Amino acid sequence: MSETGTSTQAPDAGSEDQAVPDGAMNEGGSEGGSNVRERLLVPIMIPALVVVIVAFVAINVSRIFLATAGAVAVGIAIALMVGIMALAAWLSANERLRSSTASIMAVAALFLVLSAGLTTLGAAEGEGGEEGGLDALPVDSAIEVDAGNFFLTPKPDLAPPGVIEFTYVNTEPGLHTLLIEEDPTFGPLTIDGPDATDVGNAQLEAGAYTLFCDIPGHRQQGMETTITIEEGAPTVGGDESEGTGATPGGTPEDQPVEG
Repeated sequence: MSETGTSTQAPDAGSEDQAVPDGAMNEGGSEGGSNVRERLLVPIMIPALVVVIVAFVAINVSRIFLATAGAVAVGIAIALMVGIMALAAWLSANERLRSSTASIMAVAALFLVLSAGLTTLGAAEGEGGEEGGLDALPVDSAIEVDAGNFFLTPKPDLAPPGVIEFTYVNTEPGLHTLLIEEDPTFGPLTIDGPDATDVGNAQLEAGAYTLFCDIPGHRQQGMETTITIEEGAPTVGGDESEGTGATPGGTPEDQPVEG
């Protein structure tokens, strides 16, 4: 009876709790957190990083352009464009390029851009300060330009070299501008409506200069005139006119003597 009544039951695999290693649980949790970061942070960080890099490059390249003359700036722009295209072609041809190598190249390129921007920072600020400070320089002579539909009348049309103060006066209804074809840094001065005025300075060397209105069709209808900057020309207005006795009609010798 004891031999037949006593039985040994095999352990039930389903009845016992299966122990899960702590390491496996931690690994699963870290994988879940990593997935959350990839889904939420990466779509935000990548555009933000791109914006920062673009702004960084744009600011420093702009400093280079501001510190150079027009033709040199165009040459730099062409060289940058060709360099970017050549680098993109080289990277596409080297698909097996290691990511670490590409990162080093990118950092080196950004460092070169930063160095060039910092090197030209003083010159760029000097250019901006010179243009912005032109109105603060002493005025050597003054020219009033009357405008209407459709004419430009400079008074006078002759002045000595130096800083010329242009006063743009609208004698009729209408919107008009004033530019100097040979000096792209001037203006434009803008007047809108009768008796409207605008004032601006230009530093001009000896020569002939074309004044015009760039409102579409206005120049073709007659809003264009020429002034002459000439050594020895009479000074009209200007900051030193009171001390020299110059008057709007010319030099004191040109004025009639009363009495």
